[in-house]
Amino acid sequence: MRAANANESVFNPMTSRETTMIRTIVVAAALCLGACATGSSMHGGFPVETVDGDWVHLWNVTAGPKDGGLHVAGGATRNPSRQGPVREHLHVEAIGHDSRVLQVLDVPWNTSLSLRQRKTATFTARFEAEIAAAASVVRVRVADGPPHD
Repeated sequence: MRAANANESVFNPMTSRETTMIRTIVVAAALCLGACATGSSMHGGFPVETVDGDWVHLWNVTAGPKDGGLHVAGGATRNPSRQGPVREHLHVEAIGHDSRVLQVLDVPWNTSLSLRQRKTATFTARFEAEIAAAASVVRVRVADGPPHD
């Protein structure tokens, strides 16, 4: 074994192919972790999926049993790059074990989303006992326009 002089590394340098492979693995792992962290959760003991809108980001959405039904609650913040009034509302969907949508609730915000600041608005919804018993997951989705009548 030859001794390294002052200008040589003791370690073998990686080839360009090895470097590319390691970068690809790191990027793929980061994307997988990011996808796992943003789409669904189990806060409150019941599975919840969230779908953000163009104007609104949902966070801390929970679902769990309360008063014989299924109580859903969470927060929302506006996208900081958007200006003007928020023209979106929520659809809270109970989805059965066979992936059918059992019921859709049209839900307004409990508090208004700030026009200029990044303040949180809240929302709540409640499914009755028979829907709660048949549901396997709750999906909270930001929908375009004002709440339907």
